[in-house]
Amino acid sequence: MNSGSSLAGERDYFYLSHMLECIESTGNYYSSGDDERDDRTLDAILRRLQVLTESSKRIPEELKAANPHVSWRELAVFRNVVVHDYLGLRTERIW
Repeated sequence: MNSGSSLAGERDYFYLSHMLECIESTGNYYSSGDDERDDRTLDAILRRLQVLTESSKRIPEELKAANPHVSWRELAVFRNVVVHDYLGLRTERIW
């Protein structure tokens, strides 16, 4: 394996790990035991979802193709909503 492949693999691992961290964090925020869904919690969840979807954009196409069980296209669409159409976001769908 050449150093370019190694660096690409490290980069891919970084983004995939980052995505998993975001998923774990949103789960923790959501299941914190509070039934109160305040703006601060929603903001934290939306930020993590934004970061998750940004990281998913940096996964190479061949890795996405090798993992068809992941809804890569839906992540990209959701990213556009969170980033560009956040005022039109239906928060009840987040909860």
